[in-house]
Amino acid sequence: QHHLTPSPTITRKGNMGITSSVPVDTIPDPSPLPGSKEEHDELRKALDGRLHTFHHDRETYDKIRAGSNGTETWNIDGMGKPIAIAACQSAEDVSAAVTFCREQCQPNSIRVCVAGGRHSHQCMINNSFVIDLSGLKGITINEEEKYADVMGGSLQGDLDTATEPYHLATTAGHVSSTGCGGLIIQGGHGYLERKFGMVVDNLLQVEIVVANGSIVIADEKQNPDLFWAIRGGGGNFGVVIRFRLRLHPIPEKIYAGQRIHVPLGMGWFPDRAPLIKAFSKTTADSSDDNGTGLLVLPCGGPVVENLVYVGPVEEGQRYFAKHKKEVGYPLVDNMKGQSYHFGVQRFAPAGGGNFYITGVLVPRMSDEFAEALGDCVTSANGPGKKTNCLLFLVPMGGAVSRKGPEDTAYPHRTTLFWVIISGDWIGDPGTPEYEERRKRTVAWCGMVQEKLKPFATGHYGVLAEVDTHGSKGGEEEEETKRDGDGDISDRDTDTGVLAPMRGGTRNVYGPNLPRLQGIKKKYDPTNIFTINDNILPK
Repeated sequence: QHHLTPSPTITRKGNMGITSSVPVDTIPDPSPLPGSKEEHDELRKALDGRLHTFHHDRETYDKIRAGSNGTETWNIDGMGKPIAIAACQSAEDVSAAVTFCREQCQPNSIRVCVAGGRHSHQCMINNSFVIDLSGLKGITINEEEKYADVMGGSLQGDLDTATEPYHLATTAGHVSSTGCGGLIIQGGHGYLERKFGMVVDNLLQVEIVVANGSIVIADEKQNPDLFWAIRGGGGNFGVVIRFRLRLHPIPEKIYAGQRIHVPLGMGWFPDRAPLIKAFSKTTADSSDDNGTGLLVLPCGGPVVENLVYVGPVEEGQRYFAKHKKEVGYPLVDNMKGQSYHFGVQRFAPAGGGNFYITGVLVPRMSDEFAEALGDCVTSANGPGKKTNCLLFLVPMGGAVSRKGPEDTAYPHRTTLFWVIISGDWIGDPGTPEYEERRKRTVAWCGMVQEKLKPFATGHYGVLAEVDTHGSKGGEEEEETKRDGDGDISDRDTDTGVLAPMRGGTRNVYGPNLPRLQGIKKKYDPTNIFTINDNILPK
């Protein structure tokens, strides 16, 4: 039987700039930690006391659950009540935690999740055992050989700060609060991918704790099968505690900024669809890999072009001057020479809040696709007040497409766009207002996904449409699930006779699924790591 235990309120300022006070006691209490007191004490000793459980040291547990070592849990809506949090600070800590999970948690149907940068929907799951890597931060730069060793709990902003003095960079996210680990193992998109490839294309080595507790090095020479699988296979194969990333020279200043357009649909103020196509022409469809960006389409709002030229400022000015002639008169144009690390990588705010995010991969631009995107974000189709819903159009192509679909586990190499469908809302969980706004937001995201379905060919990693708070194979009680969010079957990438040929029900892994299943069987034969687009061992 589940109980509700009063607990502190977490206060957080979200992307809408509005403070949300979140009463934690709206979530049912978790089960006791499995195992004997002696086994708990043994793990607590191995972690130097940093095992925090709901039923043992609630005050510390609540603090770490909300944030630890400068890393906050980003999505309040996805912040459940785990049974325990193992605050790891070394590879040996992670090994001890994984071993406990294999021996005690899995036999008792307790799921294991990893909290790296906590910029995730899956890092703090109800009734789970959390392996927290926020104490495993650190970046070491090898300037001569041009690589960075990145610890598993590091944030994108940490990498920017470490590489900037050397005028080096690598592909990495769009938001400074993004965790490096979760970004990398899915494939990794970012402003530099058209120039330097995806993050996994720049991954040279990992140090990882696999399901049997072993600490393993994987690269092109050591455990190459595991190294291949990690580059796009998500969190299916273990807990990565260190990444080695290739770095590239980058100018001290590049030409970048925002152009904000009012989509009036007349004269020098074109509607959304022509603006979307013009953005595509100068980014994903361009033969110049230096031209890139991120298109933001707020519901009922302007069209925001984040434009970046990964090269000398003068070349960027010439490149985007032609583009400006094609898009009329932007309301705002702040394009200028600026730092990639502290300018471009700070375009998007880093605040947390209540989020529901999904998305689709689309192979090419077309008139129909542009019209559909524009139609989704009109005021008439919006979810209404107290919500903030928008689309992000991430352009690919360039160096991303020069890799083959089987070169790494990430297969979608000819895809030119990732459409991120994002919604957030204000309110306190458990209140009628919160649930009503959440329902409208989720419905809008579903509507957009349905409208874009005819153009889509697959999905990128686990987002909010996969309900990781839901049941494990139907064994957990229904009250822990939310209607409409799905259950574990949505994560099963091996459902149906044709699933292996299409990369699973969500086509995350494409033709690489059968090979990934074999590698999963080798390194995680009992499927301990399931909080992901799960690959069944075969």
